[in-house]
Amino acid sequence: MSENKHTPEPWPVFSDIATTLTPDPEGAPAAILSWDDYIRARACVNACPGIETQDLEALRGTSILAKANASFDTVQKQRDELLADRDTWKARAEFSYQQRDVLEGRASLAEAQRERLTDAPGLGAGFKEIEMAENMSLADQAVQALAMVKAMDENLNMEHPERHAIRNMQRIAKQVIEAGLRSATDLAWQAQDLREMARQIEAADKPHNA
Repeated sequence: MSENKHTPEPWPVFSDIATTLTPDPEGAPAAILSWDDYIRARACVNACPGIETQDLEALRGTSILAKANASFDTVQKQRDELLADRDTWKARAEFSYQQRDVLEGRASLAEAQRERLTDAPGLGAGFKEIEMAENMSLADQAVQALAMVKAMDENLNMEHPERHAIRNMQRIAKQVIEAGLRSATDLAWQAQDLREMARQIEAADKPHNA
């Protein structure tokens, strides 16, 4: 079947593009279309179920159907882009959830170790003082945490049998801080990307709303 070989629009009266045929002189006139015009006519009829012919005639010259088809293509493209963005953000969210689970596991381990140290004679006072600082800012908490982690192995030497356990705790504490900072930075970048994408979508929608 050939494509775009039909009579160009707008079509004139049928006698100008078709072979007239009147098998019954008292009946309605009939026309024989070319194969390409028949294919075009069939496609148009099948694409307009439920629409009255006079309503279609009223659309002549408006190109409204062509514009609607072009708009549909644009909407489909935007939909595909949004679906791709959704999949990207879904993957990032799943990665963030995984990071959260890792951090929660490390935090639980650190909490268990803290409780053991708090219950140990002579070591609990310092940790209890930290718990009293409820109104500290995030910056103050970060500075205090970094200072305390740095001081964990101060004055430890070969004469201290607990040195290995404390240095292991210090290593875990540093890993928790590093992972937390990486996760926070990643979430901040994701938030920035999301804001930019939202502005782009708003800008793309403005011509359609105008």
